[in-house]
Parts: sequence; C-alpha cells; structure tokens
Amino acid sequence: MDIFINKNPVAFSLSGEKMAIELIEALSSLARSQDLFMCNIFINQEEYFYPSINPSLAQYPIQSIKTLSVEFISMPAFAALLSIDAAVQLSIFKKPMDEAYLKTHAKQAKEKLEWIKTVFKQTGAMLHMQAEFAPMLEQLKELERMLYSAERVANAWNEDASKRSILVIENLLSLYMLRFQTKAFVFEMNKLLKPTDAKPADAKPADAKKNLSKASLPAISSLAGDALTLLKTAEGCLSKTAESFQAGREKEALTRLVDLSDSLSMFLHWLEKTLDSSFQQSLDSVATTTALHEKQEMFEKLQIISQALEHADYSELSDLLEYELAPILQSLGNACRKIFSAETTN
Repeated sequence: MDIFINKNPVAFSLSGEKMAIELIEALSSLARSQDLFMCNIFINQEEYFYPSINPSLAQYPIQSIKTLSVEFISMPAFAALLSIDAAVQLSIFKKPMDEAYLKTHAKQAKEKLEWIKTVFKQTGAMLHMQAEFAPMLEQLKELERMLYSAERVANAWNEDASKRSILVIENLLSLYMLRFQTKAFVFEMNKLLKPTDAKPADAKPADAKKNLSKASLPAISSLAGDALTLLKTAEGCLSKTAESFQAGREKEALTRLVDLSDSLSMFLHWLEKTLDSSFQQSLDSVATTTALHEKQEMFEKLQIISQALEHADYSELSDLLEYELAPILQSLGNACRKIFSAETTN
C-alpha cells in the first residue's frame, strides 16, 4: 500500500488496523498531533468525504487499498476552504430534483449534506463559533427534511425553498468569513509567539517581545500568505460594512465592523512583529517604510472609528470607513504584497 500526505509518499506504520476507517482515524490523529486537519481523502483514486464517517469505510478492508492519499492543512487553510467548498457542495441542491434524478443521486446528496453538517459542527467547535454556525445547521436540517420528503413523494422537491436555504447559508458564511479567518490566524500566531528564557514567575507583558525566540521572526514572516489573505478579506469586509451602514442595516454593519476591527488589529500585531528592526534588513526598504507609515495611520483611524462607534454616529462611521480607512488599507495591502512577494523570491 502506498500512502501519500500532501502528495508526498510517507512510511506509515500500521498497528493492527484491519479496516480503512481505522487507518483513516489513525492518520487523522497524526494530523491533530501537528495542529493540522485532514481532508481530501482518496482511496484507490476514489474520493471519500471526511470528517463525516462514511459507512462503507468500516467495511473496506485494508488489504484492498493500493493507494491512499490525504491532505493535511492548517486551520487558516481549512477555514478558507470551508466557505468555498461548502458552496460548491451545496450547489447540487439548487438543481431540479425529479423522481429519476433522485433515484441516481439521492445517496450522493445525503453524503454531501452529512459532510457539510459535520464540517460546520467541527469548525464551529474549533473556532468557538457554535452560535454563528447554528443557523446554518438549521438550514441544512431543512434541506435534509426536503430531501427525505422528495424521496417518498413524486415531484415533491421544492427548488425555490432549497435555494432560499442555500442563500441563507451563503450569506452567513460571507458575514462570518472574516471572523473565523481571524480566529484561525490568531491560532497560528499563538503557536509561534512562545517566550524562551523568561520563566512564568518573572515574565512581564512588556518583556514579551524580547522573549520571542530567535526563530520567531522568520517564522512569523512565513505566515505572510495567511496574513495577506486575511487582509484581502478585510478589504472586502470594509466595503460591505460601509454599504450596510449606508443602506440602514445597522445590525449587520456593526457585526462586520467588530470583525473588521479585530482582524485589522491582529494583522497590525503580526506586521509589527514581522517588521521588527532586527528583521527589516531582508525586506524591501521603500515598501517597508510605506507599510510602517500606513500602520501608524491605521492605528489612529481605528481609534477615531472607535470613538464614532461609542456615539452611535453611523453616518460618520460610513464616511470614515469609505473615505479614510479604505485608502489606508489599500495602500498598506499594496506595500505588504510588495514586501512579501519580494521576500518570497529572494
């Protein structure tokens, strides 16, 4: 049997596993031990949904496996994959489902729903966002009920109702995308920001930067791809937040604004660590100067936005976001993309 993780062959020792599901769980445990997640399972080039437990895997003997390929991904990658892949998998329920279609595709539809439901539950738990995922899970249950009825009553599939349920899920994923990307990014940052010599008894917050290991700064810069993805999502969120304020959807706008502030604060924290003076020599000097300037400008604008928020001045908030923060964010993004694209090629 040939086992591949992220397309690389690995020597994986078996310890009594007899069925495919046992091997899958062992690999999943290996991924978790590295703070990673397992997805995209292919057995003999056939795809199996995971993390939901496919019943057929419990009856699939290991001796029948010639090739097993899985992918281990980080939490930010998993979070980003979630919204994209869920939307793709849900697209099947936008189609008309007559009796003939259900006879050949009902099982596939059920498996996809189960997979999406399991992923939502696990991601909500991992990111402590169960409340945010709860209404999405309710919509999935509604799709399950519709599918159950359609299997038993000819032409009972309600295409319009299914589209409404999917639209609710897609809108909620869009609304919360920045939040779970930020939580995921914090998770990755916390794995890198570890003090070295300081002991817990005498460690002080002011000394945290001094206590970073020498490997931390280059390691933090390795998160550039995730950081820039976060920033790109923040740019889109800023635009949608201003639009929501202008349209009078204050509740939605305030939700987005809180997430935007959290993500930008986290990004600026990462940028400050990355552009530490001991590491700047390897970065583009002009772009670094621009980034440092815009970083300070953004700190100041966020404070002004916070004051406007305290006074519930939504018109002022909309103007601040659209005309003052947006240009700074765009300039900062351009500078950072130049810095880290150049650093990657060096």
